[in-house]
Amino acid sequence: MVFFKIFFYLVSFLILWYCSGIIIRSVDRFAHRLKLSSFAVSFFVLGILTSVPEFSVGINSIINKTPDVFVGNLLGSSLVLFIFVIPLLAVFGGGVKMVH
Repeated sequence: MVFFKIFFYLVSFLILWYCSGIIIRSVDRFAHRLKLSSFAVSFFVLGILTSVPEFSVGINSIINKTPDVFVGNLLGSSLVLFIFVIPLLAVFGGGVKMVH
């Protein structure tokens, strides 16, 4: 049973990895067609797409009268973003350059 769960987790991770590559390439092509920077398009498009799960959890928690789940989801996603994602991007992206 544990082996099946680990296998399912690894397969799901690989599928997610592959699909995220497809999304990134598609957003990049879309930006080039619009003759905009990839950053500008990805900032809005990927920002909206990655917020959809939080919105759906929020709507469902309000419908089910459990707003504490909504607050916990928002706080948890913010913590993960600021504690893990941004520092990892800074480390693997070569640091952050500050100009005074």
